[in-house]
Amino acid sequence: MSEQLKQRLVGAVVLLSLAVIFIPMLLGGREATTQITSLEPHPPKPVFSYESLPLPTPDQLVFNDETVVTAPEPSYEPEPNKTPEPSSPPSHDPKPTVAQPVTEPPVETEVPPVSDNALAWVVQIASVTRQQGALALRDKVREQGHRCFVLTTDINGTRFFRVRVGPFLDKSEAQRAERQLQQQLKLKGQILRHASQ
Repeated sequence: MSEQLKQRLVGAVVLLSLAVIFIPMLLGGREATTQITSLEPHPPKPVFSYESLPLPTPDQLVFNDETVVTAPEPSYEPEPNKTPEPSSPPSHDPKPTVAQPVTEPPVETEVPPVSDNALAWVVQIASVTRQQGALALRDKVREQGHRCFVLTTDINGTRFFRVRVGPFLDKSEAQRAERQLQQQLKLKGQILRHASQ
């Protein structure tokens, strides 16, 4: 091929490519550029209101869903006789009785002995909202020779006291205890897993 023919072919290719680029812009320039417009107005920015909550005190912190609660055995003093006694010294403490408001006994934490980090089984025999009822049931079960404890838990702002028997290392022991409780005290229990703490 001659040099002149090569230059003409290169020139024709350049002119053709320029025509492909610029002719559509000249003929329909406004249609080539499309604009996207939104018909919906922008939603207003949401308004957030923040409320500062007080930090819980260490007494209010609960690290587990359930905590073990037991109370000391209630000590009831007999009511004094209404009949006057002779002037002999009384056999009980001569402390005068002062009317005090009714308060719940102090709660102590007691964890039944189970090997460290072991999973065990318990029989839950009641879940009540009154601590006095739970402690009375616990004492009644203990009188029958069973290990029994009370767990407290808060559900939707309501405090529940769960009375549980055990823990047992084997599920079969828990089932046997559940049958005994049903025969002795007419209590239908529920066998649950119990993780030692």
